[in-house]
Amino acid sequence: MLIRILNTLRSRIWDMVLFLFSDYPKSTVGEDGESPSLSNKNH
Repeated sequence: MLIRILNTLRSRIWDMVLFLFSDYPKSTVGEDGESPSLSNKNH
């Protein structure tokens, strides 16, 4: 039971980390306007 909870927590944390790291650079680059292709994917 405890192992299952730890596994779900770890997967949740990794999902959040991957989401933040994959979403953050797009928004910053989109604001700078250096890479139009990334900003288009964001919309």
